[in-house]
Amino acid sequence: MNKNQKTTKIYFLMILVSGTLALQIAANSPIYSQDIFWHVKTGEDFLFEGANPLVDHYSISHQGKPIKHATVLFDAFIAIFVKTFGLKNGILQSRFFFWLLPF
Repeated sequence: MNKNQKTTKIYFLMILVSGTLALQIAANSPIYSQDIFWHVKTGEDFLFEGANPLVDHYSISHQGKPIKHATVLFDAFIAIFVKTFGLKNGILQSRFFFWLLPF
């Protein structure tokens, strides 16, 4: 193995380790989004209860009215992760998934 191959392997390993650490830190940060729980419940209702995800079921002032910008796929994915891994771990695993999705 020549010097260039060794250098390339070392750089690749450094990028892999630093990327893994960055993902771990990001995934283990506290849950700042207060509406994530709304997304989980909306996704659960859609997947497991058959509720229409395009209608607001929880708002006091807009109950039964259509949601203009529904996030159906995101809500469904979050609900699946929470159902599989539990609330905290499901949200953490979904962060890993959505961070790695572009790759």
